[in-house]
Order: sequence, then structure tokens, then C-alpha cells
Amino acid sequence: MGKYFSGLVQFALNRTAEAEQSARDALWRNADQADVYILLAKIHERNHNANAVIADVAAYLKLVPHGPLENEANRLLQNAQQESSQRPVASH
Repeated sequence: MGKYFSGLVQFALNRTAEAEQSARDALWRNADQADVYILLAKIHERNHNANAVIADVAAYLKLVPHGPLENEANRLLQNAQQESSQRPVASH
């Protein structure tokens, strides 16, 4: 949990690279820490990485479909899907 809390503090300080590393370290120690996936989703949302947000939320919901952060997960997912649909398609 220490790495998770470190990631939360780093995220609050807008140090997203460090926050992401701490979150990944927390998952490396225990991949079943569902809350860490929400932290990663928030980091990826701040970095405008909609696909990563969607993957993070899916991982959270797989672990705890009706967990305490379900509303936050759904908000993140909705925002990511909206951002993804608004992104212009690259032409070749």
C-alpha cells in the first residue's frame, strides 16, 4: 500500500511520471490492488491517453465490478470514451 499512497501524493503534486511508476510498483507487488487501477486511470486521463484509461478501468471492474470506486470508474470510462470519439481520425 505504501507505493499506492506514494503514487497518490505524487499525482496530487502533478508529478504524473513518478505517480505512474509508483502505481506500477504497487501492482508489481500485488496485482489485485484494484484501487491502483483507478489511480492509473486518473494519471492516464490527465495525460490524455484515453485507451489506457479504458484498459485501467476494465482491470478495476474485472477485480471489483461493484466496488467502492465504481462511480469514479464509470466517470473515467465515460470521459475516455468521449475523448476517444472526439479524436480526429488520421488520414493516410
